Amino acid sequence: MKLLPELAKKVIDEVRLTLNERLIIMDEEGVIIAATEQERIGTIHQGAKTVLKNKEKLYINEHNRKTLKGVKLGINLPIQFEGKIIGVLGVTGHPQKIESYADLVRKMTELMIKETYYIEQKEWQQRGIETFFHEWMNEEKMEKSIIQRGQLLGIAVGTPYICISIEAVDSNEKSVYSFMNDWFTHAFPKRQNDRLIRTLDGDFLLLRSVKKDEHEYERIKSELQRWRTNFLKLHQMGSFHAGIGDTLVSNQLKGAYTEARKACKVANQNKAIVFYNDLSLDIIFSEINRATQTEFMNRVLCPLLKETDLMTTLRAYLHHNQSIVETAKSLHIHKNTLHYRLNQISLLTDIDVKSSLGITLFYLALLFTDENSASFPLDI
Repeated sequence: MKLLPELAKKVIDEVRLTLNERLIIMDEEGVIIAATEQERIGTIHQGAKTVLKNKEKLYINEHNRKTLKGVKLGINLPIQFEGKIIGVLGVTGHPQKIESYADLVRKMTELMIKETYYIEQKEWQQRGIETFFHEWMNEEKMEKSIIQRGQLLGIAVGTPYICISIEAVDSNEKSVYSFMNDWFTHAFPKRQNDRLIRTLDGDFLLLRSVKKDEHEYERIKSELQRWRTNFLKLHQMGSFHAGIGDTLVSNQLKGAYTEARKACKVANQNKAIVFYNDLSLDIIFSEINRATQTEFMNRVLCPLLKETDLMTTLRAYLHHNQSIVETAKSLHIHKNTLHYRLNQISLLTDIDVKSSLGITLFYLALLFTDENSASFPLDI
């Protein structure tokens, strides 16, 4: 491991919170890379060079200070990482006064370096895993080399998974990422091969290894609801939606992830947690952007938008499966009045409300109008 200036500065800043002493850190060349006295950074410290050569601490006193360039009174101690000297710590002051805690400062420094190293290693490993999954999500066919790379990363590529897409959103992105990982690590009843990955789109991919019994999907939905409830307690202005793919993943992730994303997109518009297997027209609608939906809705319904009675009549007519008797009864009007209104709808829109094509056009337009409603779109 190479001791870099950024890490050295971080170490000094942290140690200074505990001990208000003058400190310097030198790299393996004896150059000062961090110091409480900024003007010393970048200079050669001959005391550090001596420590690096002899591999032992050096007391700098009034006698040897005159023969060593760039030094002050104090103690220089080797910084070790996994048995190798990677730098030198200097504590400024009279050696006899600071000796009692100089070794303590060195141990604190080494612990911080070790902790930082392992955190960085874990982050690098996580980034490697995320990169692998991003590639896996886009592969039509899994090459042997990709499978082997997954195995090296500890990913059980051949394990059957249920693919779940989660959109957890809040203005504080760091809080979202931290909460999602903490919940997955400590609160989610995960199994050995389960994975939670942050995708390039900012949502989360949850791969749930499959336990084959009839209650598996109910358990998943229940756990996602519990996850969502706790997320919204902490992020009251946020949102949490999930889509559960129907296809079990073995080597092919792309298809299952696409299913989960489509279900999640529908969930984001209608309800919190959606199974892909429950989708019908929603599959088509999820592929139509909002601008296109609005344009279609306006073309079909624009002449009726200010005609409250006609809009209510149209909804009732479709809701009651084009039954004249049931529609008139629900609206408390005579059948002749209903026929008159239907004729007015056809006249204003130039669409025959009694034809199969007309019914389809009006139905879709009303669905697009009410797509953000949690209720049945044709409720009256």
